[in-house]
Amino acid sequence: MIRGVVMLTGLVGAVCPAVARDEDPVKEKLLAAKVAYDGEMREYRKQAGEWFDKREDAARKDGNKKALDQIKDERKTFDATGEVPKGAPPAVWQKPVLARKALEAAHTEAVKEYVRVKKDDDAVAVEAAWKTFVKERALDLLALVDPKVHAAAGKWKKEGKALFGENSAQLQLPYEPGEEYDLEVTCRRLAGNNAINVGLMVGGRQVAAVVDGWPNEGHRSGLYFVDRKSGLDNVTTVKGQLIKGDQDHTLVYAVRSGKIDLSINGKIATSFKGNFARLSLGEGWGVPNKKALFLDIGAGNSVQFSRIAVTPVTGKGNITK
Repeated sequence: MIRGVVMLTGLVGAVCPAVARDEDPVKEKLLAAKVAYDGEMREYRKQAGEWFDKREDAARKDGNKKALDQIKDERKTFDATGEVPKGAPPAVWQKPVLARKALEAAHTEAVKEYVRVKKDDDAVAVEAAWKTFVKERALDLLALVDPKVHAAAGKWKKEGKALFGENSAQLQLPYEPGEEYDLEVTCRRLAGNNAINVGLMVGGRQVAAVVDGWPNEGHRSGLYFVDRKSGLDNVTTVKGQLIKGDQDHTLVYAVRSGKIDLSINGKIATSFKGNFARLSLGEGWGVPNKKALFLDIGAGNSVQFSRIAVTPVTGKGNITK
């Protein structure tokens, strides 16, 4: 989070001379939005720090070492990720959410204005800048994974920054998402041709997004279950193998109100639109925490994960142990 504030401050300094020369009102509005975001994030870190200080002082006054240790752990997570714990006051945790929404709205409006005045190159540049901004501020879940703690079944290990899972393995990711979010997973199948599955949390329930399941049936991908029908045959089912062996693929799961999109390498692979009550998880699936995201590797597979990152959109996510 500190890095984001510094970057925006530098961007402001770099853009100001150009704004003065070009007298571009769209650029000026976008610059003002970036300055406002910068200020809101500074205030957020200040308020969060004061909240941690107040709790720590109270724990020390009571001589409560258990509470003090927990607060220290939560502060450490905040320093690393910029995320306050679930129990933080709404006035604190809502600030970065609202600031991000305001900045996104400013970028959206800038694109529209540039399109109206036929400055298509500027519109493309603004879109690219926003995508970069979002990616750099995603929460790195892979960095938080400890296979000794989070493995639920099968064999998992970490080598450097990469995570490896083999043969019918499940792993609970240390995160409970809010209502809307984007989950980005970059993976590579090293062996086998079976499913690579991700457990999502939607509308208060878990559901599995299956990619390349049922190899004996020619491969099927989709949500598992929809209307009590498996991914082998429901409204989200896609036929054919989607992930090639021994090369990286980026899967993005976009969860919105009443909608889920799964894209692979930038192209939509399958979608669901409707009441999330129609979705469910098959028997024998899942991980101990029924609110968490998770990974699942099909039998015979060996898979490397080089990126697992989540970007909250609405609602308060929660980092877990």
